[in-house]
Amino acid sequence: HACIARRKFDKALKLVNRGRASKVDSLGNLPLHIACITGAPIELIESLISAFPDAIYARDKNESVPLHYAVRNCTEEVIECLVAIDSNLLMEKDKLGNTPLHNACFGKISKDLIEKFLLQSPESGQIRNMKGQRAVEYALFYYDETDPHKDLIIIMLQRTPAYWLEKIVGE
Repeated sequence: HACIARRKFDKALKLVNRGRASKVDSLGNLPLHIACITGAPIELIESLISAFPDAIYARDKNESVPLHYAVRNCTEEVIECLVAIDSNLLMEKDKLGNTPLHNACFGKISKDLIEKFLLQSPESGQIRNMKGQRAVEYALFYYDETDPHKDLIIIMLQRTPAYWLEKIVGE
């Protein structure tokens, strides 16, 4: 935990094993949670998952799975790695009812990755959090006004699951 929290990723990579990868800290975080919070490189993420595959489903004190943090802090390569293992992670809610797609709409990830999310989990764009907000409301408020893709992202998030399912079948 400490090596990852201090961003000593090379040292952490050398120390990864099942015993360490499955150890929970006082906040309910596994090393994979901390790695996703600190924006760890793909090599460390893959090593932690290999040592403890169930870590991708683990919830911390906020009821967040690692993907909730990865979409705000990690590279798209890391995010795609987690979603490729199980796209159902896109439907997971934290204690506020937010999905990883809600968190993604704080404006860090690309329109292409948001589109991939919606293709892999069409219903995820329709999930409302405890305040009744869908991811599109987050995008409207948080996405950087200077992002040339903001309008397209808003349109994608407003599409219904039927639109995305039709797009999948058409490919």
